[in-house]
Amino acid sequence: MKKFSLLILSVLLLSCSSDNNEDAKEGNFLDVYNGVIWKGIDNSGGSGLVVWYVFTTKGFNEYIIENGCQNSISVEFGVADDEDGSTITVLENSKNLLKLESSIGRITTVNASENGSVLTFSNNQNSNKIILDKVSELCK
Repeated sequence: MKKFSLLILSVLLLSCSSDNNEDAKEGNFLDVYNGVIWKGIDNSGGSGLVVWYVFTTKGFNEYIIENGCQNSISVEFGVADDEDGSTITVLENSKNLLKLESSIGRITTVNASENGSVLTFSNNQNSNKIILDKVSELCK
């Protein structure tokens, strides 16, 4: 009976223990990559501009180097742009995938690599892709 009680007690203790793995980032794209800085070259307009993106849980910022490092675009999801009234809505927000739809019908897909070091931007209106790497500093 004593062995049986110990067996039940050990099963109970094991079933109640938690697994706290701090290294594994879980959650959706906007939570996992909140504040991460991404750098790449945007050849979509033929200009080859160096761009940086920073996503937050509420939107994103794009920076370019033209006369210094300037914030060229600030987007808050679901809020109309002051200049043209357009909005960007989150369609899907999963671990390594973010799908955004603009009010003009453009759907942009943002994929993070499995290890989270590379982002790929693509959209439904052309075949251009932008590849961005995770960096530690903005505009460097």
